[in-house]
Amino acid sequence: MAVKGGIAREPRRRSLLRSWLRRIWASLGLLAMAALTWTFQAHGLPPGVLESDAEVRVERTDAGLEFRPAVESGSAGLVFFPGGMVQLKAYAPLARAIAREGFPVVLVRLPFLGRHAPGVGRQAEVIEVVVQRIGRDTLRVWAIAGHSFGGSLAARFAYRHPGRTAALILIGTTHPRDLDLSGAGYPVARIYGTRDGVAPESRMRETARNLPPDAMLVAVEGGNHAQFGYYGPQLGDSRATITREDQQRLVVAAITGILRSL
Repeated sequence: MAVKGGIAREPRRRSLLRSWLRRIWASLGLLAMAALTWTFQAHGLPPGVLESDAEVRVERTDAGLEFRPAVESGSAGLVFFPGGMVQLKAYAPLARAIAREGFPVVLVRLPFLGRHAPGVGRQAEVIEVVVQRIGRDTLRVWAIAGHSFGGSLAARFAYRHPGRTAALILIGTTHPRDLDLSGAGYPVARIYGTRDGVAPESRMRETARNLPPDAMLVAVEGGNHAQFGYYGPQLGDSRATITREDQQRLVVAAITGILRSL
């Protein structure tokens, strides 16, 4: 009888073990999701960066967030696509700094947060919203920019709408991977961090054939991937050897230089 009882208890033990394992895996999954969500949330934003003042007016629009300078420098503006899953306001300090130099900036809101990227159909919708938005400013020319996966959207926009693209600025990205922009009739620039572990220079060289031969390369010495925005440390990235503020300052200088040339 003891033997039979032991045999009967064994399946029960295995069932309990499987139940505990499922709970552990579920808990680990929730912890991983929470950590991932925290990483791509905006962190350390300067006070007042999302508030209007005498220099910059901040607006929430159908396209996303807009930063409009009180005094404009020329007729160029910037459309900026965020990195995949990164909270839009993580790029507000960059946008505001560019607006302070006299150039309006449109930060484009992606359809949803929490997946790597919107599907191809949703990408087309986002691009169409931006086309309609910038089409209302008939006297302005627009540079199209994007960070990380946002570089893919920026390149796709420029490929589909060359007549609305005054310049293409790719930031911390290996894109375009599947589009040939080597014959683009507008200036193209690639800004990268020398400590970027997510979009390293070696992988960017693999897609250089898709850019014009005279594409401008801007190296941010000591900069990494996450410091192109204000969000948490990113898996696979390298540690930056410059501060986030210094990296942002160098990127702003590069972008405003391009905008002034248009």
